Amino acid sequence: MLAKSRGYRLLALSFLLSTGASWAQITAIEGDVKGPDGDMVKNAQILIEREDMKGTYKGAKTDKKGHYIYNGLPIGRYTVSVMVDNQKKDQMQHVQTKLGDPIPVNFDLRQAAAQQAAADKAVDEVTLSKDQ
Repeated sequence: MLAKSRGYRLLALSFLLSTGASWAQITAIEGDVKGPDGDMVKNAQILIEREDMKGTYKGAKTDKKGHYIYNGLPIGRYTVSVMVDNQKKDQMQHVQTKLGDPIPVNFDLRQAAAQQAAADKAVDEVTLSKDQ
């Protein structure tokens, strides 16, 4: 009787220890990528880099509707970048993940291109005098 009781206790303990991994705090990031022409971008690569620790997550790509999702991220702060034809087109920094629904991170490459053009124009307009 005592050996049987110990067996049940050992079985219960091993069950509890093995289920601890399933309690890990993981989350997801998802979103849409809209191109400079206003259409959804397919096969854009999403790069997710952890800011608060060392870690890079690759492998997410947009589908034919321009939507992506990356599951299994630990809770933390990330920089999410979109790459089209192996060129970084836009990024969003300080994305904080939390438990619950996936965090939405959408990209509009038309806005990113307009901001880049404005920055380039501002740099071109700056003229330095001989003294500067």
